[in-house]
Amino acid sequence: MSAAVLPAPLAGAWRRVAARFRLWQRAPGWTSAVHVFKVVLAAELALVISLAGNLESPRTAMFCVYLVMQVRTGLVFQKSYYRLLGTLAGAAASVILIGGFAQTPELFWLYFGLWMAAATAGSFVYRNFQSYGFVLAGYTVCFVALPAIDNPAAVFDIATTRMLEMLVGVLCAALVSDTVFPLRMAGLVRGAVSRRFTDFCAVLAESPAKLRAGDTGKATMLRFAGDAVGLEAASANAALESSDLRRQRLRLQLLNHEFMGVTSILHAYHQMLRRLQATGHPAVTEALMGLYGGFSALFAVAPQSAPAAGRLLPALGRWRDDYGRRAADCRARLPATLDAAQRLDFETGIELLQRLAEEFAAYCATQAALDEGADDLARGGRLADEETLRFSTRTDPLLAGLGALRGVLVMVVTAGFWTATAWPSGTGAITNGVASGTVFATLPAPARVLRQAMLGSLLALPIGLLWNFQLIPLADDWVGLGLILIPPLALAAWLASTPRWAGVGAGLYISFMLHSSLERSFSADLPTFVDACLADFVGLVVAITFYQLLDPNAGPWSRRRIVGALRRQMVAACLDPVPPRREVLESASRDLVQRIATQGKLADEIDHWVFDWQLTVLETGRAVLDLRAVMAGSPAEALPLSLSLALQRLGELFEAPARARRRVAAEAVESAIVALDGADAALTAAARRALVLDLHFIRSALLDAVSVLDGPAGGGR
Repeated sequence: MSAAVLPAPLAGAWRRVAARFRLWQRAPGWTSAVHVFKVVLAAELALVISLAGNLESPRTAMFCVYLVMQVRTGLVFQKSYYRLLGTLAGAAASVILIGGFAQTPELFWLYFGLWMAAATAGSFVYRNFQSYGFVLAGYTVCFVALPAIDNPAAVFDIATTRMLEMLVGVLCAALVSDTVFPLRMAGLVRGAVSRRFTDFCAVLAESPAKLRAGDTGKATMLRFAGDAVGLEAASANAALESSDLRRQRLRLQLLNHEFMGVTSILHAYHQMLRRLQATGHPAVTEALMGLYGGFSALFAVAPQSAPAAGRLLPALGRWRDDYGRRAADCRARLPATLDAAQRLDFETGIELLQRLAEEFAAYCATQAALDEGADDLARGGRLADEETLRFSTRTDPLLAGLGALRGVLVMVVTAGFWTATAWPSGTGAITNGVASGTVFATLPAPARVLRQAMLGSLLALPIGLLWNFQLIPLADDWVGLGLILIPPLALAAWLASTPRWAGVGAGLYISFMLHSSLERSFSADLPTFVDACLADFVGLVVAITFYQLLDPNAGPWSRRRIVGALRRQMVAACLDPVPPRREVLESASRDLVQRIATQGKLADEIDHWVFDWQLTVLETGRAVLDLRAVMAGSPAEALPLSLSLALQRLGELFEAPARARRRVAAEAVESAIVALDGADAALTAAARRALVLDLHFIRSALLDAVSVLDGPAGGGR
């Protein structure tokens, strides 16, 4: 409504109300309050539709509302989509298991365990809500197959009923999220892209002074690594919400790859300048710092928004056009007494700075095109291939295997207890144990979250008693029932929206819904209620116990596994007949380490060791891949054999780091540099220069006074 169409007094009042509303929207608790309101509204809507449709269990629809409702609309769409797929797969598996093995319990539990193992392992391999879909495919069997064990003919009805109830829940959540105070992922993605660009420009502006002050830059690189992984997840989750972002998906992926590339080369350049400050000739260091200062001056006034990318491009172009002259002037002023290695330091430095400027210009151009709303690159364009732009992830197979084993062990223990005792609520213990043992499997601290969930389940016991046996029976109609349910729903949603108590809220809502009397026909039996709540606790205790016994993310050994995966990437870069693409090295290395990074900080000393390895792999790997690209474009007969030997020694060093091997690798690289001076005339001057500069950079990295390449100091903790 517009104030212009109202009488003057009402128009003034409307403007005041609108201003106050906008003020509320900026208040710290607004997002949480809206989320609570939407959870309650969607749950009530699911209740009404389920009752009107005469569904068997309205509580299942309300339960699904909570599970898929997120603060951002795009997250709700994405989670609902994968919940549908996961539930469908789990329901189909249930029908097959019951149909084929209901009369042979041993085979039923064997194949159920194999299905659980495969689904849990898949949740480790995939990321974001794809992981959630695999979890759903696993534990849906508990909800569909276990109730049908004594009546196999009912399994199809149970499966279709659960699918229908789940569909009502996710549709209600999606509808409310999209229409009631929607918070779009598209705005979050664009804001993240803009902030990242301005942050990077600020780092470029400040870095010369920080380099002189001895700043290591590790915290900045960790933040940038998190930004790259976070943007990939956010843009994927926004795909179902925004047609604009779907049209720009490839451009966003290109932007992310260019950002990873430019941050890696910035780190490599900074590392070189730090080495020169420590061991290089002062004249070379000052010349390179002077050139870098001129580049950083372009960002002295940091852009206030990403649209400044378009305004930066002309200045970058002028700087790049003039860079050759500036570098030549600096070269001419260098002392004549410099030896060959010191001159190579200078040449490597100016080459790295030129690459930094070129890669930043490409990043800037993509950012500017995105700001202008340009669609995806044309098919067949420079980097329009989806395979090239895909963000590569890496999962330790042992990590996935242990997660699968843990989920199966939880199932075996709870199912064994049920079989041995014939406990009427044993299926509840199996379901809660298996669900808890898989849903939280990929979190950094699953046992802590489950302890909170147990606290929430304890809180649900008195609340459930009061509501099931005192308040719900008082409801005479749908309206009365809906009003009665608002307090527990709102309390659980509010706790879940508070980071400190999120696990408590989850436990409260799930336990309250699972054991509520919200069925098609009202029934409330106190012994059955208490027995079902006890089954919840048994399942949670078993899941927590196995999380404590088998936590793949805990302890130094998991960090050593991550470092091993990082090193294998470098071995592949050095020795594989077809080396990995630079985009794969960049994204996979960040994905591996991001799993242990929390809130932009490194938890302890061994995590610092892991991050040092990531930086070493990114720094050296870039140079190795550039080297191999030049070698691939040159005649094989023109390349000295010492080049291949240097790569062999580098691969051996990363395969088994040791101080002696680092020395051997440095000597092999030095020999390759010397051999290139007398290389075959078929090798062009440009190729020879590129090879020498890449080798010199690798050699300088190998000669660091302190390096993780010295061996198992970090890994021995």
